Parts: sequence; C-alpha cells; structure tokens
Amino acid sequence: MSKIFFNLQCPDCGWKIADDDTLCPHCGADLNAPLADAERRAIAKQYAEKARKTYDKWRNLKSAIRDINLATQFEPESAEYHNLRGLILDASGRTADAINSYREAIRLDPTLADAKVNLVDAESDLINEAQERKRISLIRQNSLLKVAVMFIGMVTVICGAAEMGFIYLSGRDLLGPKKTIIFEPDYPQISAMDSSTLKKTAEILTTRARNLGYSNVSFDVIDNSQIIGKVPNSTDTKKFVERISPVGLLEFVDFGNTPIPEGTVISTDLENIYIQKKDLKQWHTIMTNEGIKEAGAVKKQTGEYAISFSLTDNGRKIFADHTTANVGNFLGIVLDKVVMSAPIIQQPITDGEGMISGAFTQEKIRDLAMMLKTTPLPIPIKLVQDSDSVK
Repeated sequence: MSKIFFNLQCPDCGWKIADDDTLCPHCGADLNAPLADAERRAIAKQYAEKARKTYDKWRNLKSAIRDINLATQFEPESAEYHNLRGLILDASGRTADAINSYREAIRLDPTLADAKVNLVDAESDLINEAQERKRISLIRQNSLLKVAVMFIGMVTVICGAAEMGFIYLSGRDLLGPKKTIIFEPDYPQISAMDSSTLKKTAEILTTRARNLGYSNVSFDVIDNSQIIGKVPNSTDTKKFVERISPVGLLEFVDFGNTPIPEGTVISTDLENIYIQKKDLKQWHTIMTNEGIKEAGAVKKQTGEYAISFSLTDNGRKIFADHTTANVGNFLGIVLDKVVMSAPIIQQPITDGEGMISGAFTQEKIRDLAMMLKTTPLPIPIKLVQDSDSVK
C-alpha cells in the first residue's frame, strides 16, 4: 500500500482501512494507485478547504477532523494543514492532540506565527483545565456545596469581571473559531525591546480583556518582538483593540490659573516613554495611576456618567497637600497626554476620594474606570495584524 496513507483512511471516501488493504472495503478505490505531486496536493487542498468550511461554520467537527486528516495524509509537509488540524482538534476538546499538531506545524514552518500562538493558547488551556478540574473536585468534597456544583456545571468561577457586571462561560466548545491579533511596540526610538517589558505588556492586556468580560482571551510574547493573542471570531476586533490598547497613563496635572480645554494634547514633566513635544509647555504632574486604589463607573443624578475613585494612603496625602495649597486653581485630569477635564479646585480634598466628570458615554466611562484600576502599559503598542480567521 502507498506510504502516504499513514492515517489509514481511504483517500476517496475517508473510510478506515487496514494496513494490508489494496482496495477500499467501502468504495473499492485502488489504494496502491500512484499519484503525481500536483494531483496529491490538489486532493489535499480540497479536503483542507472542506474541513475549514465545516470548522468556520462550527458544525460537525467530527467530519472536519476526518477531512483534515485526509488533507495531512496527502500533504504531510503542509504546516498550514497541521495548524488547521490543531484548531479543529482544539475545538473538539482534544487539547493534547491539538498541541501535537501545532508543534508539527511549527516544526515544518518555524515562522508560522498563528501556530505559535495557537500552541501557547492550547498549553495554557490545558493547565487551566487541570486547575478547574482540581477546583471542582475540592468543591465536591464539601457537602454544603453540592447544590452549587450542580448549578455550576460549565460555568466558571465568578472572576474579576464580576466587578464590571460580567459573568462568562468556560469551555472551548462555547467559543467557536478564533482570529489572531498581533501588537508591536509603537515607539520610533525602540530598536530592541526587552522581553520582560513585552511580557509585562502582554499580562496587562490579558487582565484588561478579562476585566472587560472577554472570556478566555490571553496575550503572549512571540519571538521577543510581538505580542500575539486570539479572540473569538464573533468579536468586533476594532472595538476590542480600541478598548484595551491605550497606554492608560492617568496624570493629575497642575494647570495653575490656566484653563485648558478638554481634548487638548499636552506635554508634562513626567518621565515616560512618550516623545515629549519640545515646543509645548511642560505642565507639572502631581500624581499618576499609582495613587489610585479603586475606581468605578457611576451615574450622577444629572444623568451624566463619571468615574468615582479612592486613593491609596500615599495618594491621599499628595492629593490633600496639593488641593489645600491650590484652592481656586485648575487641576488637569489627563489620560495619555490628552486632557479629559480640568475642574477648579473648590476646596481641599482630604478624604482620599474624588470624581472625574466629562462628556462620557456609559461604555466609555466603564472602560476608563477599568483602565485606571490596571497598571499602565509600559510601552505604546500598535496593531500590526488582525486576521479574519486563524489560518
């Protein structure tokens, strides 16, 4: 029998065959018939396209596995086909098998970024699944929680997203196909990026995504040059990127007796990764996100949305000292060098609590509150790839 039939399936009908079969017992195809390379690749492409269509529609994954197995049988040297095979196996809950397919894809093509991120994601899921099984096992040992266990089923522990009003479901079978997004540092003077900085950036992006209710989304560093992640195909990628990618550096700035309009881009004396505009006056930064302990979105009696925040002990002292000494002056609230608002300090603020008001929508104020609770990104980033579907 031809050696290309290593998966022991008939190339014509996909029926399982024995190693010593010369004819398919199901359709009668000649299993020893030689195939030219072009014919072999054409047949592989047909099966791969059929598998992808089935996978993208999230239907009959068993059929998709059969077709992609035939594609890799006819063209075992295709990294793309092994990557697709991994995705289908992953979606079918066969994470360990998917990992093997991703590794084979990377072996065949070490530059295939999609396979790399798929491998990282699958390995992470395998760890999370083990932790979840352990957690459920511990819960079941407690007789007082038996009813809760029955209700939980496939629902995950309510995580940090609950603070923002989100509860999400676990299980890869609920997510469907994913697409890849890739970020790179967006700073002209960076020629070589430290891997630890990229790793920290990836961790913050993952936290932001989950706090916003995007379930099972994580970011990882690939080749020490890019930050790569996967999101469900149903996600509005443009909106998702807008929500999580800002640096998120909040500054309380001393504007003195100068009113600065909202939306104005300014320069400050805070040392950071931004390129300061030398032709602009540098305003003094009093405090940053580090002084914020908690932040949340609220709706005022006027119907306007605002951010209510509380400060750390150190932030409380800084704020109290400044507002006491600057009653009647303008206090700039600046995010990523753009003025959000510039209220007049009416009286000393010594209780460590405050509110940021402005022309905010409910979604915008919620996103800002989330961002203020997480560490700013250590570097600006830009989107360099947004695939319609993971290849």
